[in-house]
Amino acid sequence: FQTPQHLTQRFPRLYALLANKYYVDEVYEATVVAGTLGLSKASFAFDSKVVDGAVNGTRDVTVGTSFFSGFFDLHVVDGLVNAVAKAYEVGSRLLRRVQWGLVQGYAVIMTFGFLAALIAAWLLSR
Repeated sequence: FQTPQHLTQRFPRLYALLANKYYVDEVYEATVVAGTLGLSKASFAFDSKVVDGAVNGTRDVTVGTSFFSGFFDLHVVDGLVNAVAKAYEVGSRLLRRVQWGLVQGYAVIMTFGFLAALIAAWLLSR
């Protein structure tokens, strides 16, 4: 009967293979664990650089252009709306003076307008 020390000395490689449990833990660490860590680091880098970069870039562009959008809305759009309202206000003041409530007066104005349209059409057709 041989002692364990004797077998260890006689078969050192077999002893190392069995003592290290066929190196399963080392192989698992080198393949699965290292691969998972590498993939997670690559996923984090892609998310932080590409995805977050696109989101933050879009935010920066939106914030940057919002000033121009607000300026355009305040001064151009609102300015045009207010200008149209002012034109109607001035026009209504002028037209109120023409409206005196007599049908005959309206007929005279319509006649002059019709004659002016005929003359303008005749002049433009020449």
